[in-house]
Amino acid sequence: TPVSIPHPGKVFWVNNSSVLAEGGIGGSNGNPGTYQKPFSTLDYAVGKCKASRGDVIYIMPGHAETLSAADAVDADVAGIRIVGLGRGSLMPTFTYDNSAGEFVIGADNVRIENLRFVPSVTGITHAVNVEATFDHAEIVNCRFETGEAATTDEFLICISVGTTANYGLIQGCYL
Repeated sequence: TPVSIPHPGKVFWVNNSSVLAEGGIGGSNGNPGTYQKPFSTLDYAVGKCKASRGDVIYIMPGHAETLSAADAVDADVAGIRIVGLGRGSLMPTFTYDNSAGEFVIGADNVRIENLRFVPSVTGITHAVNVEATFDHAEIVNCRFETGEAATTDEFLICISVGTTANYGLIQGCYL
């Protein structure tokens, strides 16, 4: 018998691209976060998760967000999994338009996978920051790219890990 529910938690969807699910509507944080009525931002979806329940957030192909401030995306709910769908230029893309822009893992047992990080300004300290004291962070199959002006738009550090964060996994990432 096939397993129909491969995780114990809730599933949320994020999509702000122009390609919609069949019968679906555009992403909005006023939506319920379903496949046909997705949220528009990842940070909002994270806020709907419950700690340690095993919630999964799927981000649709072509989704794009701009990170302008510290903690613009803060994966601060323990035990969540964030999965980007799509390949190449259709991978969910997070673009940094301010040197303070930040994608943070701020809880234990958080996994992010198949996300694309691209700077559009210089001086970005780090693309993903695993904050101190948070253990078992996993960053899998993510891409850290240079911006359009490859000689100037780049991350100083792709992944920053706090000194007391333990048992992390970084696997299959392109830097």
